[in-house]
Amino acid sequence: MMMNDSVDDLPEVLLVEIICRLSCIKLVFQCKCVSKRWCELISSSHFVGQYVRRQRDLKTPILGTVVVDNGTFFRMENEDGLMSLQLPVISEAAPEQKLFVVGACNDLVLCCPSKVDQRDYYICNPYTKKWVALPPPPRIHNWVSVGFICDPYYNYNSSSTFDDEISINAEYRWRVVRLRQEFYVDIFFSETGEWRESANVVCGLRNYFDIVTAGVACNGKLYFSGSDHASSYILELDPFQDISNISTTNGNHIIVDKCRFSLAPLDMFSEGRGYAISLYRVLGACRRHLRVTEFVLGNHLSVWELDAGDDNLKWRLVVDKVPFFQMDSSYHDDVSMTPIDEVAKTAIAFHPTIEDTIHVEAHKVIRWNFGAGMFELVPKIRGRDGSWNLNYIHPFVLPWWPTPVPSL
Repeated sequence: MMMNDSVDDLPEVLLVEIICRLSCIKLVFQCKCVSKRWCELISSSHFVGQYVRRQRDLKTPILGTVVVDNGTFFRMENEDGLMSLQLPVISEAAPEQKLFVVGACNDLVLCCPSKVDQRDYYICNPYTKKWVALPPPPRIHNWVSVGFICDPYYNYNSSSTFDDEISINAEYRWRVVRLRQEFYVDIFFSETGEWRESANVVCGLRNYFDIVTAGVACNGKLYFSGSDHASSYILELDPFQDISNISTTNGNHIIVDKCRFSLAPLDMFSEGRGYAISLYRVLGACRRHLRVTEFVLGNHLSVWELDAGDDNLKWRLVVDKVPFFQMDSSYHDDVSMTPIDEVAKTAIAFHPTIEDTIHVEAHKVIRWNFGAGMFELVPKIRGRDGSWNLNYIHPFVLPWWPTPVPSL
C-alpha cells in the first residue's frame, strides 16, 4: 500500500479475508459501523458464507447454554470470558416490562409478557438485541403449551472445503405452535404471516392438558413430554409438512396429520427396574439428538435417546443408572447454606452443545458431565427460588453467525 492509501481502498476480496480473521463475531459486527461499504459487505450472504467456512475450518466450537422461563440465561464462556445474555427491551415507553421465554430454537427465543392468557408474542435474538412482534393468535386461552421452531440460517457440509457447500437460508421458515385443550392446535406460518387454527388433532385418548414441558425443537420437529394417570408419553409434531398433506374443512380449519403420540421409554416405571420412589424426567436435545432422562432423586441418572428416522419413536438406552456424584461442601461460597451433598438434587436440563452433560439444581445450579464423572458450578446462578419453573427451561445455541430476526 502507498503512504496515502487507506484500508478502505483494498479490493473487496482482500477486505473480506481480513475481517473474517478477526478473533470473534463481536468485533466483526463492530466493523459494520466503519462505513456504509463495510456494513453492506459484512451483511452480504457471500461474507456470511466465508465467515462460516473459516469457523468450520478452524473447528471453532459452537457455544450453548440454557434460559429459564423468567428470562435468566445460564452464562457461557467464549473468547472474551463469561458471556452475559439478556432479552432486549421491547418497549421504550415501558423498558421495565417483564418478558417470559416460552420457546427457543437455535439462538432465537419466543417471548411473551404473560404466562397465562397469552396474546402478545415476540421473536428475539438476545445476542443481537433485535426483535419482531407477531400478530395476535386467533383466540386467547388461559393455558397453552407452546413450541417454537425454525430452519437454520445457514447449512454447511462439515467435511467439505468448497464455498458452494455453505448455503445461506435468507428466507428461512419458522413456526409457532400452541397446543390447547379440546385437541386444538394454533400454528403461525412464517410464509404467510398468519395464524391458522387446527381442529380435531386427536391422538389416542391423550389430552394436551397433560403435557408438562415446553416444546423441544430437534431435527426439524417439535417434541413435548406429557404424563397422565396411566403412563408418560412423548408427542412428536412435524410443523414443516407440505401443504398438500394438510386437509382443510370449511376453509377455516386445518387438520395436521403428522401429529402423533408415542409412549416414552416403556420400562421407566416397570417393576423390573425396581423403583419405589418418585422420578423426575427431563426432555431435551443435545447436538441434534433428542434425549429423555430418568432421574431418581438423590440416587442416579439414566438417559435414553431417540433413534433418528424411526417412525415408531423407538428409544435406545444411552446410560443406565449412573450413580449421582457426592459433592464437596467446600464448593459453597456461603457457609450458612446446607452443604451440597446433603440437599435434594434435581436434573433440570440437558446442555445443548456439550455431550453427556446435564444441569442439576441443588440450591445452586451445577453442570454435571455424567460421562466423564465431572461437575462444576454454573457462575452467578443460584438454585431455584420459585421465580422459574423446572419444566420450562429452554436450550440456547449461539451459532457461528447469529440468526437474523425475521421480518413480517
